[in-house]
Amino acid sequence: SVGEQANAARQQINAAKAKVEQLRMERAITSNEELGPDGGAALAAPNDPEEAHLLRVIDDNKTIYQQNTAQLRKLKSEIDRVQQTMEHNKKRVAKDFEAWFSSLRRTTDVKKIDRGKAEQLLTQTSAEPARGYQGAPRQEAPAAAMNQSVASATGSAAADAVTGDAAVDDDIAAYYAARAALMQGK
Repeated sequence: SVGEQANAARQQINAAKAKVEQLRMERAITSNEELGPDGGAALAAPNDPEEAHLLRVIDDNKTIYQQNTAQLRKLKSEIDRVQQTMEHNKKRVAKDFEAWFSSLRRTTDVKKIDRGKAEQLLTQTSAEPARGYQGAPRQEAPAAAMNQSVASATGSAAADAVTGDAAVDDDIAAYYAARAALMQGK
C-alpha cells in the first residue's frame, strides 16, 4: 500500500543516515589520531564512495517518501469527501422518509387493510426498486421481512416478529402498508 511504501522509505532513510553518521564518526576518530605534532588537523579525507552511495539512497528515498505522502494526502481528501457525501445522503434519506411516511400515515389507516389486500399491495410494491442517492447502489427491501411486517399489521397469527419489539414491528408494518396504499392510489 501507499502508506507501507512511505514507511519503508522513511525506515531506509533513517538507516542510511545512521550509517553515514557512523562513517563520519569513524573518519573523525581516525583523523584525530592523525593530528600533527603541532595540534593541527590532518587534511580532510576525500569523499568516501560508500558515503556518497548512502547519500544518493537517502535522496532517492526522500523522493519516494514525498511522493507517497502527497498521494496519501490526496486519498485522505477523497475519503473525507466521500464520507461527507454519505453523511449528507443519510440525512437526506431520513428526512425524505419521515416526510413521506408522515404523509402516508395521514392518508391511510393500516388497521383497515385486510390480509388479501396487503399481500396484493405488497406484491406490487416489492417489485419496485428503491430510490438511489448520488451513486449509491439501488436496493430492494427483502420480501420476507415485508410479508412479516404487513402480516403483523393486519393481525395475522402466522407472522413472526421482525425485530422482536411489537411497537417497532407495528411501525414497520404501517410503513409498508401505507406505501402499498399510496402506490395503489397512483
